[in-house]
Amino acid sequence: MDKKETRENITRILILLATVLAVVSLSLNLLTIWLEQKNHPQGRQDSYQETSIAVNIMVTGQVDYVSDGMETDISLLVESVPNYDYAVLKQRTLVPSEGDTAAADALAWVGFDAVCLADEHALDLGKEGVEASINYWTEKKLMCAGTNLSTDQQNLIRPADLGGITVVTLSFTEALNEPLPEAAHYLVNLYDPQKSPEIVRAAAEQADVVIVSIDWWQEYGEVTDQQKETAKTLADAGASIIVGSAGPNVLPVCWIDDTLVFYGTGNLMSDDLNAVGLLGAVTVSKSTLNDRTRVELTNPRVEVVCSMRRSGKFNVLAMTDVDNPLYRKRYEEVAEVLHSMDDSIRLGGLR
Repeated sequence: MDKKETRENITRILILLATVLAVVSLSLNLLTIWLEQKNHPQGRQDSYQETSIAVNIMVTGQVDYVSDGMETDISLLVESVPNYDYAVLKQRTLVPSEGDTAAADALAWVGFDAVCLADEHALDLGKEGVEASINYWTEKKLMCAGTNLSTDQQNLIRPADLGGITVVTLSFTEALNEPLPEAAHYLVNLYDPQKSPEIVRAAAEQADVVIVSIDWWQEYGEVTDQQKETAKTLADAGASIIVGSAGPNVLPVCWIDDTLVFYGTGNLMSDDLNAVGLLGAVTVSKSTLNDRTRVELTNPRVEVVCSMRRSGKFNVLAMTDVDNPLYRKRYEEVAEVLHSMDDSIRLGGLR
């Protein structure tokens, strides 16, 4: 075989190899495209695209106050509540049955979204008092939690949509001053150690955030072992924020895993001018990545408030705005209590 023929044979072999490689490469490319289309159907969002939204939620101490005809100045709430995407009020006074509704009217006007009504005093005026209270707050466009007009209403879980983040508010009381009527056990959500956590668990399956208000049976100046156990049970069941009421007592704020716990929020408004209370807030973020959703609570903060009469008005004020040595000392005492279980909670910054 001469050199020319040898070169021609080598050339044909090289062309054949190049053709085979081209076919293999094309086949691999087609296979890759097919696999990508299979794993990412047309119209589906890129799995690596992250979306994130955030809302701010406010909770309050209880309102234990009926206007006595005195003008009410709640400028503090007017300045702060509208800045929050969802604000929850704890109401102890039985409005409108116990007197003038001027104070409650002002609170409704400020912009609260939900009112928690399960309280040891909820049945003090019987079934009629419960019904009047629910009708009043419903007319004011607040969602009522904790008291009910029927069994169907009691069993209903009502998520509020905050533009992509859903919130459920639940309200329980550990005790009542009056027994529930045999034929109307639905009137007030009495906390049950077995059943109530299941309600929280069901709510957590339907919403991103579950706020649980609980009126403690034990109203001591410190957190009890029973309260800690109940809070842990509710946290494990899916509660995101636990708002405890221990009468007029302000108790510590802390985390239980990813759950923010206010053990005692005191009085937002009270005839007892020695009482103090809390405004609490937290930021809730929801992010989605690779079809997985994560909800996270961050930046918890607390404002200490007090009620007082001055300039002919009933006032709700931040304690840090009161220029009085006695109030400054009281604030320092409350701050120490709030941080006694977790000193990472920020004081102030709600406005």
